[in-house]
Amino acid sequence: MRAAVWTNLALFPMPAGVHPSDPEAFRAHVATLPPAAFLLPFLAHFAQVVVGGLVASKLGKAPPRTLVGIIGVLTVMGSVTTNLQSAPPAWMWI
Repeated sequence: MRAAVWTNLALFPMPAGVHPSDPEAFRAHVATLPPAAFLLPFLAHFAQVVVGGLVASKLGKAPPRTLVGIIGVLTVMGSVTTNLQSAPPAWMWI
């Protein structure tokens, strides 16, 4: 996951003076990004669900569907939180 973040930052660097902890500046920067800048984070979240679900289903004692569902819900909650903080394009909400 970290590799995806660093790769994305290398491909689409943040302008000087913009810091992720400054919500207004970060939102303004995100609004200028091309759609391709959102592909890698999307794929990272997808991989997170797949790998997390596989690991949870192999290691957990509950039914695999339950464990995969929990991983999926946690990932969706994280994605919604990220979307609320960064104001991505509308298609990212889908």
